[in-house]
Amino acid sequence: IKEEADKKAFEVLENREKALRDRSEQLADAGEKLAVCQSQMKEINGMTADLKALSSIYKEQKTYEKKIEELKEKYKEARASYEKKHGEYEKKRQNFLDAQAGFLASELMEGMPCPVCGSIEHPRPCVMKKEHSEFTREGMDLLEKETEKLRAEQENLSAEVKSNTDLRDVKKQDFDESFNRLKNRMRENIPALPEEFSPGQGQELIRQWMKEVQENGIKYQRDWEELQSVQKQMKDLEEEKPAVRKQMEISAEQVREARIAYESAKAEFQSYSFSSDFESEEAAKKA
Repeated sequence: IKEEADKKAFEVLENREKALRDRSEQLADAGEKLAVCQSQMKEINGMTADLKALSSIYKEQKTYEKKIEELKEKYKEARASYEKKHGEYEKKRQNFLDAQAGFLASELMEGMPCPVCGSIEHPRPCVMKKEHSEFTREGMDLLEKETEKLRAEQENLSAEVKSNTDLRDVKKQDFDESFNRLKNRMRENIPALPEEFSPGQGQELIRQWMKEVQENGIKYQRDWEELQSVQKQMKDLEEEKPAVRKQMEISAEQVREARIAYESAKAEFQSYSFSSDFESEEAAKKA
Protein backbone atom coordinates (compact mmCIF):
# COMPACT_ATOMS: atom_id res chain seq x y z
CA ILE A 1 0.00 0.00 0.00
CA LYS A 2 2.83 2.41 0.81
CA GLU A 3 4.48 1.59 -2.50
CA GLU A 4 1.27 2.53 -4.35
CA ALA A 5 0.95 5.73 -2.35
CA ASP A 6 4.56 6.73 -3.08
CA LYS A 7 4.11 5.86 -6.75
CA LYS A 8 0.90 7.86 -6.85
CA ALA A 9 2.65 10.84 -5.21
CA PHE A 10 5.38 10.71 -7.87
CA GLU A 11 2.81 10.57 -10.67
CA VAL A 12 1.00 13.56 -9.19
CA LEU A 13 4.32 15.39 -9.08
CA GLU A 14 5.05 14.61 -12.72
CA ASN A 15 1.54 15.61 -13.81
CA ARG A 16 1.86 18.86 -11.93
CA GLU A 17 5.27 19.44 -13.51
CA LYS A 18 3.81 18.85 -16.98
CA ALA A 19 0.94 21.26 -16.31
CA LEU A 20 3.40 23.89 -15.09
CA ARG A 21 5.62 23.34 -18.12
CA ASP A 22 2.64 23.73 -20.47
CA ARG A 23 1.58 26.91 -18.70
CA SER A 24 5.15 28.20 -18.79
CA GLU A 25 5.19 27.73 -22.57
CA GLN A 26 1.89 29.63 -22.87
CA LEU A 27 3.34 32.52 -20.86
CA ALA A 28 6.81 32.39 -22.41
CA ASP A 29 6.42 35.69 -24.33
CA ALA A 30 4.80 37.62 -21.44
CA GLY A 31 8.04 39.38 -20.57
CA GLU A 32 8.64 40.38 -24.18
CA LYS A 33 5.08 41.68 -24.56
CA LEU A 34 5.37 43.59 -21.30
CA ALA A 35 8.62 45.17 -22.53
CA VAL A 36 6.84 46.22 -25.75
CA CYS A 37 4.06 47.85 -23.70
CA GLN A 38 6.62 49.67 -21.57
CA SER A 39 8.34 50.93 -24.73
CA GLN A 40 4.97 52.04 -26.11
CA MET A 41 4.21 53.91 -22.88
CA LYS A 42 7.51 55.77 -23.27
CA GLU A 43 6.41 56.77 -26.78
CA ILE A 44 3.03 57.85 -25.44
CA ASN A 45 4.73 59.97 -22.76
CA GLY A 46 6.85 61.53 -25.51
CA MET A 47 3.77 62.23 -27.64
CA THR A 48 2.01 63.72 -24.62
CA ALA A 49 4.97 66.04 -24.09
CA ASP A 50 4.83 66.96 -27.80
CA LEU A 51 1.11 67.73 -27.45
CA LYS A 52 1.81 69.92 -24.43
CA ALA A 53 4.48 71.84 -26.35
CA LEU A 54 2.12 72.10 -29.34
CA SER A 55 -0.61 73.49 -27.10
CA SER A 56 1.83 76.07 -25.72
CA ILE A 57 2.80 77.18 -29.25
CA TYR A 58 -0.88 77.37 -30.23
CA LYS A 59 -1.69 79.56 -27.22
CA GLU A 60 1.19 81.90 -28.10
CA GLN A 61 -0.05 82.08 -31.67
CA LYS A 62 -3.57 82.93 -30.49
CA THR A 63 -2.17 85.53 -28.09
CA TYR A 64 -0.43 87.26 -31.01
CA GLU A 65 -3.61 87.08 -33.11
CA LYS A 66 -5.62 88.69 -30.33
CA LYS A 67 -3.00 91.39 -29.88
CA ILE A 68 -2.92 92.02 -33.64
CA GLU A 69 -6.69 92.58 -33.70
CA GLU A 70 -6.43 94.96 -30.74
CA LEU A 71 -3.60 96.88 -32.39
CA LYS A 72 -5.52 97.08 -35.66
CA GLU A 73 -8.43 98.67 -33.84
CA LYS A 74 -6.08 101.14 -32.16
CA TYR A 75 -4.46 101.85 -35.52
CA LYS A 76 -7.86 102.61 -37.08
CA GLU A 77 -8.61 105.05 -34.27
CA ALA A 78 -5.15 106.63 -34.50
CA ARG A 79 -5.44 106.98 -38.29
CA ALA A 80 -8.87 108.63 -37.97
CA SER A 81 -7.52 110.98 -35.30
CA TYR A 82 -4.49 111.84 -37.39
CA GLU A 83 -6.50 112.45 -40.55
CA LYS A 84 -8.88 114.70 -38.66
CA LYS A 85 -6.08 116.62 -36.95
CA HIS A 86 -4.03 116.76 -40.15
CA GLY A 87 -7.01 118.14 -42.06
CA GLU A 88 -7.56 120.70 -39.33
CA TYR A 89 -3.87 121.63 -39.38
CA GLU A 90 -3.71 121.98 -43.15
CA LYS A 91 -6.81 124.16 -43.19
CA LYS A 92 -5.51 126.36 -40.43
CA ARG A 93 -2.03 126.45 -41.95
CA GLN A 94 -3.51 127.74 -45.19
CA ASN A 95 -5.59 130.25 -43.28
CA PHE A 96 -2.51 131.28 -41.35
CA LEU A 97 -0.65 131.83 -44.56
CA ASP A 98 -3.58 133.83 -45.88
CA ALA A 99 -3.60 135.80 -42.65
CA GLN A 100 0.09 136.45 -42.96
CA ALA A 101 -0.41 137.66 -46.47
CA GLY A 102 -3.17 140.00 -45.25
CA PHE A 103 -0.97 141.31 -42.46
CA LEU A 104 1.87 142.06 -44.83
CA ALA A 105 -0.50 143.69 -47.25
CA SER A 106 -1.78 146.01 -44.56
CA GLU A 107 1.71 147.40 -44.12
CA LEU A 108 2.43 147.90 -47.82
CA MET A 109 2.91 151.49 -49.02
CA GLU A 110 3.03 152.81 -52.53
CA GLY A 111 6.55 152.87 -53.88
CA MET A 112 7.84 150.42 -51.26
CA PRO A 113 8.78 146.94 -52.53
CA CYS A 114 6.63 144.00 -51.42
CA PRO A 115 8.65 141.66 -49.06
CA VAL A 116 7.08 138.68 -50.86
CA CYS A 117 7.20 139.55 -54.58
CA GLY A 118 9.33 142.74 -54.64
CA SER A 119 6.82 144.76 -56.61
CA ILE A 120 6.58 148.47 -55.81
CA GLU A 121 3.04 148.64 -57.12
CA HIS A 122 0.23 147.12 -55.04
CA PRO A 123 -3.00 147.39 -57.01
CA ARG A 124 -4.86 144.55 -55.19
CA PRO A 125 -3.31 143.88 -51.76
CA CYS A 126 -4.65 140.91 -49.74
CA VAL A 127 -7.17 141.90 -47.14
CA MET A 128 -6.98 140.05 -43.76
CA LYS A 129 -10.22 138.42 -42.76
CA LYS A 130 -11.43 139.06 -39.27
CA GLU A 131 -11.56 135.33 -38.30
CA HIS A 132 -7.91 134.89 -39.34
CA SER A 133 -6.59 137.70 -37.26
CA GLU A 134 -6.16 135.43 -34.22
CA PHE A 135 -3.68 133.02 -35.90
CA THR A 136 -0.20 133.13 -34.44
CA ARG A 137 3.04 131.33 -35.21
CA GLU A 138 3.02 129.79 -31.70
CA GLY A 139 -0.49 128.45 -32.18
CA MET A 140 0.40 126.93 -35.53
CA ASP A 141 3.57 125.35 -34.11
CA LEU A 142 1.52 123.77 -31.32
CA LEU A 143 -1.03 122.42 -33.78
CA GLU A 144 1.77 121.05 -35.95
CA LYS A 145 3.28 119.22 -32.95
CA GLU A 146 -0.07 117.69 -32.09
CA THR A 147 -0.47 116.55 -35.70
CA GLU A 148 3.05 115.08 -35.77
CA LYS A 149 2.40 113.27 -32.48
CA LEU A 150 -0.69 111.63 -33.94
CA ARG A 151 1.23 110.75 -37.10
CA ALA A 152 4.02 109.15 -35.05
CA GLU A 153 1.45 107.21 -32.99
CA GLN A 154 -0.18 105.95 -36.18
CA GLU A 155 3.19 104.86 -37.60
CA ASN A 156 4.18 103.15 -34.33
CA LEU A 157 0.92 101.22 -34.24
CA SER A 158 1.38 100.20 -37.87
CA ALA A 159 4.90 98.95 -37.03
CA GLU A 160 3.55 97.05 -34.01
CA VAL A 161 0.89 95.36 -36.14
CA LYS A 162 3.56 94.24 -38.61
CA SER A 163 5.95 93.10 -35.85
CA ASN A 164 3.27 91.03 -34.10
CA THR A 165 2.08 89.65 -37.43
CA ASP A 166 5.62 88.48 -38.20
CA LEU A 167 5.89 86.86 -34.75
CA ARG A 168 2.48 85.23 -35.23
CA ASP A 169 3.61 83.84 -38.59
CA VAL A 170 6.77 82.39 -36.99
CA LYS A 171 4.64 80.67 -34.31
CA LYS A 172 2.26 79.36 -36.96
CA GLN A 173 5.16 77.89 -38.91
CA ASP A 174 6.59 76.41 -35.71
CA PHE A 175 3.17 74.95 -34.90
CA ASP A 176 2.78 73.38 -38.36
CA GLU A 177 6.28 71.87 -38.29
CA SER A 178 5.82 70.53 -34.75
CA PHE A 179 2.44 69.01 -35.60
CA ASN A 180 3.87 67.34 -38.71
CA ARG A 181 6.65 65.78 -36.60
CA LEU A 182 4.06 64.56 -34.11
CA LYS A 183 1.93 63.05 -36.90
CA ASN A 184 4.96 61.18 -38.26
CA ARG A 185 5.75 59.88 -34.79
CA MET A 186 2.16 58.73 -34.36
CA ARG A 187 2.18 56.96 -37.74
CA GLU A 188 5.32 55.05 -36.72
CA ASN A 189 3.68 53.74 -33.55
CA ILE A 190 -0.12 53.83 -33.62
CA PRO A 191 -1.83 51.33 -35.96
CA ALA A 192 -4.71 52.18 -38.30
CA LEU A 193 -4.44 55.97 -38.21
CA PRO A 194 -6.56 58.09 -40.59
CA GLU A 195 -4.61 59.76 -43.36
CA GLU A 196 -5.34 63.24 -42.06
CA PHE A 197 -6.44 64.47 -38.64
CA SER A 198 -6.50 67.71 -36.67
CA PRO A 199 -4.49 68.37 -33.48
CA GLY A 200 -7.61 67.77 -31.41
CA GLN A 201 -8.30 64.48 -33.20
CA GLY A 202 -4.63 63.53 -32.75
CA GLN A 203 -4.95 64.08 -29.01
CA GLU A 204 -7.97 61.76 -28.91
CA LEU A 205 -6.18 59.10 -31.00
CA ILE A 206 -3.25 59.16 -28.56
CA ARG A 207 -5.66 58.88 -25.61
CA GLN A 208 -7.39 55.84 -27.14
CA TRP A 209 -4.06 54.15 -27.90
CA MET A 210 -2.82 54.86 -24.37
CA LYS A 211 -5.94 53.20 -22.95
CA GLU A 212 -5.34 50.11 -25.09
CA VAL A 213 -1.64 49.93 -24.16
CA GLN A 214 -2.44 50.34 -20.46
CA GLU A 215 -4.99 47.51 -20.58
CA ASN A 216 -2.50 45.26 -22.38
CA GLY A 217 0.20 46.28 -19.94
CA ILE A 218 -1.93 45.24 -16.96
CA LYS A 219 -2.64 41.84 -18.59
CA TYR A 220 1.00 41.21 -19.55
CA GLN A 221 2.16 42.30 -16.10
CA ARG A 222 -0.12 39.69 -14.55
CA ASP A 223 1.06 37.07 -17.05
CA TRP A 224 4.69 37.91 -16.31
CA GLU A 225 4.11 37.65 -12.55
CA GLU A 226 2.33 34.32 -13.08
CA LEU A 227 5.26 33.14 -15.21
CA GLN A 228 7.66 33.98 -12.39
CA SER A 229 5.47 31.99 -9.99
CA VAL A 230 5.24 29.04 -12.41
CA GLN A 231 8.99 28.99 -12.93
CA LYS A 232 9.56 29.06 -9.17
CA GLN A 233 7.13 26.19 -8.68
CA MET A 234 8.92 24.23 -11.42
CA LYS A 235 12.23 24.87 -9.69
CA ASP A 236 10.78 23.75 -6.35
CA LEU A 237 9.42 20.62 -8.04
CA GLU A 238 12.81 19.89 -9.54
CA GLU A 239 14.27 20.08 -6.05
CA GLU A 240 11.44 18.01 -4.55
CA LYS A 241 11.28 15.38 -7.29
CA PRO A 242 14.52 13.47 -6.42
CA ALA A 243 13.37 12.95 -2.82
CA VAL A 244 9.94 11.70 -3.97
CA ARG A 245 11.59 9.44 -6.55
CA LYS A 246 13.99 8.14 -3.89
CA GLN A 247 11.12 7.42 -1.53
CA MET A 248 9.26 5.62 -4.32
CA GLU A 249 12.36 3.57 -5.09
CA ILE A 250 12.83 2.76 -1.38
CA SER A 251 9.21 1.67 -1.09
CA ALA A 252 9.54 -0.43 -4.23
CA GLU A 253 12.70 -2.02 -2.86
CA GLN A 254 11.00 -2.71 0.44
CA VAL A 255 8.10 -4.32 -1.38
CA ARG A 256 10.49 -6.35 -3.50
CA GLU A 257 12.38 -7.47 -0.41
CA ALA A 258 9.13 -8.27 1.37
CA ARG A 259 7.98 -10.31 -1.63
CA ILE A 260 11.25 -12.18 -1.70
CA ALA A 261 10.99 -12.85 2.00
CA TYR A 262 7.41 -13.98 1.56
CA GLU A 263 8.29 -16.29 -1.29
CA SER A 264 11.21 -17.67 0.71
CA ALA A 265 9.03 -18.26 3.78
CA LYS A 266 6.36 -19.83 1.65
CA ALA A 267 8.88 -22.14 0.01
CA GLU A 268 10.35 -23.06 3.36
CA PHE A 269 6.93 -23.78 4.79
CA GLN A 270 6.01 -25.94 1.86
CA SER A 271 9.35 -27.76 2.11
CA TYR A 272 8.80 -28.35 5.80
CA SER A 273 5.30 -29.67 5.24
CA PHE A 274 6.31 -32.23 2.62
CA SER A 275 9.31 -33.49 4.57
CA SER A 276 7.59 -34.05 7.91
CA ASP A 277 7.92 -37.32 9.93
CA PHE A 278 4.44 -38.30 8.84
CA GLU A 279 5.04 -39.37 5.29
CA SER A 280 1.53 -40.53 4.76
CA GLU A 281 -1.84 -40.64 6.37
CA GLU A 282 -1.41 -44.36 6.82
CA ALA A 283 1.82 -43.92 8.73
CA ALA A 284 0.16 -41.37 10.85
CA LYS A 285 -2.68 -43.71 11.67
CA LYS A 286 -0.27 -46.44 12.60
CA ALA A 287 1.51 -44.05 14.86
